[in-house]
Amino acid sequence: MVGFRKYSVKFIRYFFILFFLLILIAAIRNMLTESPAAALLCLPALAMLLFLLFRGRSMCSRRLARIHIAVHLFSFFLTLFIAYSCRVELSWDWGHVVRNAISLALNGELENYSYFLQYPNNQFWLALLTLCFRAVKLVCAGVSERMLRAAAMGISIILVRAGGAFLYKSMEDLFGVQRARIADIIFSLYLPVHLYAFFAYTDTSGYFCVCCMIYLYCRLRRLEKPAPGLSILFAVMAALVFKIKILAFLIFSAMLIADLLAAQLPLSALLKRYGCICALMAVGILIFNLGGKAVIQLDESNADRFRFPAVHWLMMGMNDYGGYRQKDVDFSYEYQTYEERKAADSQELIRRLHARGFGGTLRFMADTKLRRTWGNSLLAGDDYISRWPINASSLGEKVFSKDGQFHRLCLSYSWVYHIMLLLGCFLSGLLGKQDNKLLFAWISLLGVTLFLSFWECNSRYLFTFIPVLILCSADGWLAVRELRPLRFRFSQED
Repeated sequence: MVGFRKYSVKFIRYFFILFFLLILIAAIRNMLTESPAAALLCLPALAMLLFLLFRGRSMCSRRLARIHIAVHLFSFFLTLFIAYSCRVELSWDWGHVVRNAISLALNGELENYSYFLQYPNNQFWLALLTLCFRAVKLVCAGVSERMLRAAAMGISIILVRAGGAFLYKSMEDLFGVQRARIADIIFSLYLPVHLYAFFAYTDTSGYFCVCCMIYLYCRLRRLEKPAPGLSILFAVMAALVFKIKILAFLIFSAMLIADLLAAQLPLSALLKRYGCICALMAVGILIFNLGGKAVIQLDESNADRFRFPAVHWLMMGMNDYGGYRQKDVDFSYEYQTYEERKAADSQELIRRLHARGFGGTLRFMADTKLRRTWGNSLLAGDDYISRWPINASSLGEKVFSKDGQFHRLCLSYSWVYHIMLLLGCFLSGLLGKQDNKLLFAWISLLGVTLFLSFWECNSRYLFTFIPVLILCSADGWLAVRELRPLRFRFSQED
């Protein structure tokens, strides 16, 4: 059993290195197409990053703490600036959820019940947002739709900033205080986090829950004795992740696999711990299901008229570019019942696979799908803030929107940042410590990459995986500065 665990961990490490090499190649190809200037800036940026890493280790703790605070203040004001300057009208899935939550809170009516039957994954977040809006309504008499939209932005920003704080505490647990501060300074200016921060959708709420779950996991992993309180909180967060953003539940699964393969506790103790956590999580999911249905009171008796079978998203994932396409939605809706759609989508999926052949499908996954998932330096945030902007002439829209006048400057920055982030992940697999503390993060990123190779993909779906992405990249870059002959001690110990 010990030998199996050891070789499984090695296999995962080698697989992770290979995958991130392919991801790096795919991202660099997209960078050369979108922003050739960024390619020229990569080497100077690498030199600057190494300078910051090595300069930071010789810096006294007090000075580094002041820089850390200053960068976080700048990061916070950057989030507020983008949220105000890049406001957009309600659109896409985020708009459906916010608009219907406002309607439920103010009028007690669901405007578009067919949408939530079609996309049941958004029902629980609709219920939570409705409860938040009702709480605002209780506090503020005569609240308007405009005020609730502003409240939604505020809630989302608070969740993202609070999630970042939990992620920093996780880095302290994993790397130590000094190294965590250096890593947090570097990763506080990752633009996708700021671009999505004001969208009160499952991405931002899921991001918060994932950060909390990682923090609790790091705390639990250090304990040899049972900690009922932490276990209950961990189970609750896992249940919230399952209900809010089921794709991010891959991270919980990765934690379970990582502990079974590499934790120091006996297997019997691990099974007992996770047995209790899974039981608590199941109870939490049941309670959340009942609570969500009580809030939105959605009649699901005719849900099959609207709902897509899972194979629909696999079929869509095998279209020309691997992502969402309205033509595929229209194709499925040509069939009136759920069973008819399932049969038609299955046939179309088989037809697309046969048309490419086995080798062609592998090339499609390793090229088109990988580039669409990982080959966007802003995780499509520039696209979403360009949809129906309230003030298209604002400075934020000019810089951050994909249609903006100065967007090339933004891309030059974001592409360099993105390549350094992915390179750090590759280095984590190559140079990371053998203590397997980040094995769960490697498995998470491998899992989401493999899943989106088959499923309908969008770089936005990586948003809830930003915490594990940052942890891996931080691990890689921190490992670089431990290399001899460059290794020397901190001026003050962590």
